[in-house]
Amino acid sequence: MKIVINGKFLGHRPTAVHTVAREIILAMDQLLAASTAPSEVIVAIPRGTVVEDLPLSRISLREIGKGNGLWWEQVELPRALDGAVVLSLCNLGPALPRRAVTMIHDLQVYTAPGSSSRAFQLRYKTLFHFIGRRHAKILTVSQFSRDEIVTHKVAAADRIEVVYNGVDHISRAAPDVSVIENNGIVPGRYVLALANAKPHKNIPLLFEAMKDPRLAGVQLVLFGASTSEQFQAQGHTPPPSTIFVGRVEEAQVRALMEQALCVAMPSTTEGFGLPPFEAMHLGTPAIVSSAGALMEIAGDAALLADPSDAAAWADNIAALAGSVSLRDDVGARGRDRMASFTWKNAARQTLDACRAAFSMA
Repeated sequence: MKIVINGKFLGHRPTAVHTVAREIILAMDQLLAASTAPSEVIVAIPRGTVVEDLPLSRISLREIGKGNGLWWEQVELPRALDGAVVLSLCNLGPALPRRAVTMIHDLQVYTAPGSSSRAFQLRYKTLFHFIGRRHAKILTVSQFSRDEIVTHKVAAADRIEVVYNGVDHISRAAPDVSVIENNGIVPGRYVLALANAKPHKNIPLLFEAMKDPRLAGVQLVLFGASTSEQFQAQGHTPPPSTIFVGRVEEAQVRALMEQALCVAMPSTTEGFGLPPFEAMHLGTPAIVSSAGALMEIAGDAALLADPSDAAAWADNIAALAGSVSLRDDVGARGRDRMASFTWKNAARQTLDACRAAFSMA
């Protein structure tokens, strides 16, 4: 078996989708290192791409072509396949090869158009049209996303396989509490959420929920790229209790999650949604929206709230703040629920899909 992994994402600023790709590649490498089955697996990258912190023993990196971006992915990468399966893990891949496996995480270009530009939507929809019809296998990260892919006629149901994300990577790095100490954050008395100003992330709902008088002593801590100014430019004013810590390393994310009262994700749609489930893996309670895939992944191990009901979110936060036994119960259920969401499982399913695609005539 020969697999060429589309490594275009390695030249870009990391996102949640890129985290998924990286972790699957690392886990695939470990599985291949323990196997005696003959196979050749490479990560193809545009020439000049600087790759950091991707320790591989069985999978090799290989620079190909002379260009980058869309041209590289659609023209130069296919030319280098030589009969191999091309595996793309970040929504898009080369459109024309049939011996191809592509992971589509969500269909937010259809379901949350306000979160991307028209040019972005057009590019994705055009490529989805070919990918969904030509590629041997479409992978996705939840049953919800699988249903969305079928509903929007991107691909037929019998060619889509659900490969749930892992969350165990969050326990790999030792926690770095400097982010808590340096930002005036009170351990155990803050709600942690992702700082993302895209409309479907719905963070202004938390601004509203935190105004509840019962939460006067609770902080809202936001980590990630979006700033207070970005929210204010959209007409949303963060409450005084809000602390923006910016982009943080994984070790700092772990510390923030472990010492939080809870992690909240009020999104109106998600294909998976890593942060609350990373927190659950660590034993921290999560409150998630009853929309998208969040309820599917959480099961009965997180608190749920309607993404349009700020009062319900305030109720859940207040309940956790007022009850140690509730925090312990929800935290323990979350840890148990997330035990099976491992990158090893995801990588094994991905390799199986590639083997099936390689067997195509």
